[in-house]
Amino acid sequence: MPRKKLTLEELHKQFLKDQEFVVKSSDETLRGYEASFKLLMRIMPSIQAKDLNANTMRQFFARLEQRERPVGR
Repeated sequence: MPRKKLTLEELHKQFLKDQEFVVKSSDETLRGYEASFKLLMRIMPSIQAKDLNANTMRQFFARLEQRERPVGR
């Protein structure tokens, strides 16, 4: 039976659970992962799991560098 393809959000939730229970990441680290994911989704809202690759991540980081921020870098 073919496996259901998970959405990027579902994969991220699965990753967070793995980090929390298997890796035992700290609450601070988990909050950082969540904040980073939310930022990715805000900057690249149409991104899907199948789109994740090195080039996409380079684009994300380039957009991070170019965005306006209220204070600092």
